[in-house]
Amino acid sequence: AWAEAGRTRGLKGTLSGLSGAPVLDRRGRVLGVTIAESPRRGRIYTTAPDTFVPAVGAQQRADEAALGQAVTTQNYGAVSDRLRRDLRVAQVVCLTL
Repeated sequence: AWAEAGRTRGLKGTLSGLSGAPVLDRRGRVLGVTIAESPRRGRIYTTAPDTFVPAVGAQQRADEAALGQAVTTQNYGAVSDRLRRDLRVAQVVCLTL
């Protein structure tokens, strides 16, 4: 179980709808997958990192880059289509204001 520690200013609503969402560490590595939520407690429940990581860790080839190509307003459609086709989970970070 993971407790919600904070929110982006102005973000409202519950944690519902997160089932299947990745749980990431500070470096963007996937630690688990969200499987349930407890709205009153502000918690989500995930697969256990000690079972999830070994199960999927072998899926990335040693020569496969951990970082993908940059996502821009020009290539967003093509990049996101390719990620969906490849059944990938991607963390996208906005680097501009």
